[in-house]
Amino acid sequence: MPDHQSYKKSAQFKQPDWGLLDPESAAQFSSPEQFGRLLDILEIQPYRDINSAIVPVQQALGIAARLGQETLAQRARLIHADVLGRQGQIAESGRLIREINAWASDNDHAHILARSHRLLGGFFRRLGDPSSSLEHALRGLKHLPSGVSPATRADHLMMLALALDESGSFDDAKQRFDEVLRIAKATGDVQFELYALNNMAFTYYELGDLEKAAELIAQIRELSERHEFPLIAMQLDTIAKGEILLGRPDEAERTLLPVITDPSERRLSELASLPECMLTVAQAQLLQGKLDEAQSMLEEAKHLCDDHGLSGLSVQARLRQAELHAAAGRYTKSTGCFMRKRKRCVRRSAKRSRIFSRLSSKRKKRVRAASISGKCRCAIR
Repeated sequence: MPDHQSYKKSAQFKQPDWGLLDPESAAQFSSPEQFGRLLDILEIQPYRDINSAIVPVQQALGIAARLGQETLAQRARLIHADVLGRQGQIAESGRLIREINAWASDNDHAHILARSHRLLGGFFRRLGDPSSSLEHALRGLKHLPSGVSPATRADHLMMLALALDESGSFDDAKQRFDEVLRIAKATGDVQFELYALNNMAFTYYELGDLEKAAELIAQIRELSERHEFPLIAMQLDTIAKGEILLGRPDEAERTLLPVITDPSERRLSELASLPECMLTVAQAQLLQGKLDEAQSMLEEAKHLCDDHGLSGLSVQARLRQAELHAAAGRYTKSTGCFMRKRKRCVRRSAKRSRIFSRLSSKRKKRVRAASISGKCRCAIR
């Protein structure tokens, strides 16, 4: 789909100067508008780099309280909720986002309504509920005002692409990923370009198109090296999954072990990335016959999933455990029961995808309409 927006080249992927939020500098925010412009950047920062967002968000909460404007306070609280979710405090994050979403609806505030729906899409995605994730991703894009920054628009499109992908609507997902790529290239946003390529590669792996996925991985590596932009945990996980599918589990293990063993990586990556990487390493170790190492890795992944309410990953962990039991000759009645339940879930998922493909014409129109020019979006609202 053609991109009806016009974007200018910038350096949005570079780290902003959060020193403006220091107590000594915060007094300069003499107007709510000035602070609001900084929030425009900060609201995307948890997605870009969770670690660098934590302190600025806390400072922003204090400035919003001092300025005494409810709208700014709700925006700051919403960014704080995003940080909480990425740190693994899923329930508290969801509670806050729902509360702010209700406030935005009652007060007819389009920007906060759009952002809260986008974050609810991520919340339900972490819970393993693709249907609710898609519903909120659609609403997030529908309510997004026309004057938002390119990065904010790309963030909403990325959420929608992920939700469509996990609902089985791969063609529509690819269109949204392509839109994110167009925005990223037009604005010089290397980080969003890397994220989009990574998610597209993962989708092609799921579809069994290893050649296309490998082509995208090569682009990711080249882009990362050219701009000296280090690959993060989720990108390395995608590369490792591809290496497993290509029959190179030893390489997959080597790709991800630094993420698992380096304490700094554990602090810097979004929490959900770590157990997912652990599950990939456990799979690679299982394929190499390293059953004890795989079991230890799996136990740590399950512990993280259970502690932080990562329901979707918990299901994957149980499946991996069943595979490990089978490989070790410990195929118990409970293992067989889980595997049978898993097969039924896969069949139900396939059935939902077929139903979605047959009945989604109206939904597809909503998706496409929500992603065209700002004037048309205002008409839909």
